[in-house]
Amino acid sequence: MNSPSAAEAEADELAASFWDYSLDVYARPGVADSCLRLQDEAGLDVNLLLLCGWLAMRGRGSLDAAAARHLESAAAPWRHAVLAPLRAARRRLKPAAAHDARVAALRRRLAELELRAERVAQALLVRALPAVRLVPPRGRRADAAASLAAYAGAALAADERESLLNALTAGGD
Repeated sequence: MNSPSAAEAEADELAASFWDYSLDVYARPGVADSCLRLQDEAGLDVNLLLLCGWLAMRGRGSLDAAAARHLESAAAPWRHAVLAPLRAARRRLKPAAAHDARVAALRRRLAELELRAERVAQALLVRALPAVRLVPPRGRRADAAASLAAYAGAALAADERESLLNALTAGGD
């Protein structure tokens, strides 16, 4: 059995940091609703939205439009082949789960698998980061705002952008 290379170990450590950050931010009031609306109505990737804040909070800088497109392309195959089908199946079972314990148990299991798949998606994003050039840091809030603008653009209404930005950078500068 081969031991992981230093680069793989660093990527795993960064992915774990990104995951921890995401769990913290996603649990904040209003974040899940905002992210899910952007996912469902604008087709945005929640993990990429969270990555915008994580990069800023780590002092790594921000995404420009080219970096956002590259990361979106890196995330898309996994999202379409794995995440979207799991999410669709879980959502389809919701009405029946209210009346059947077996369906409810299956739906819970799908939710667990979906969460595991989200973690893999985040690791894939972290592994794609070395291929993009980040804009040098200007300040955590400014970097998160720039990344959100590069990725989400007009999909974010001004009040929603401000709310999401506050959640992504809570505890920052």
